Amino acid sequence: MNYFTLIPDKACPLVRIYNHTEIKIFQAVMRGEADQIPDGTVFQLKEIPDSDMPDILFKPIFCVSQSFYKCIRIYHPYITAVQISFVDCRNHFTYYILELPSADKKEAFSLYEQHIYKTTDNGVETVEVSLDLSESLLRRGVWGFGLKEEK
Repeated sequence: MNYFTLIPDKACPLVRIYNHTEIKIFQAVMRGEADQIPDGTVFQLKEIPDSDMPDILFKPIFCVSQSFYKCIRIYHPYITAVQISFVDCRNHFTYYILELPSADKKEAFSLYEQHIYKTTDNGVETVEVSLDLSESLLRRGVWGFGLKEEK
């Protein structure tokens, strides 16, 4: 299977959130510890970008929109995710923090039938998607990311 690395779109606006009322939750977000964030957590947005919210957020924590999540569920119907919300005075956005399988590039068998997985390369965590999933995402108009071909 051919794979691509998901990278942030440089033209994509920055999404900033207020400090959460519970310091433990905010610290978990800043550290990228998705398993420490309870399902249904609501975050206040500082502002909404003029170009609307992207379908994928890489920072402060990796999370995806409902349309991105539905597309992933086509290939992985049993993927585990934590639902969170971003709100401001007029808008409500539902996002999902995915619990992705972790794969070692040295072990080809660990990638068998995986259309999306995370890997660590030189201390940086990246998300890899299959050609099939990337085509499905692009066909459905999901935006906010770029694809870098894996060599």
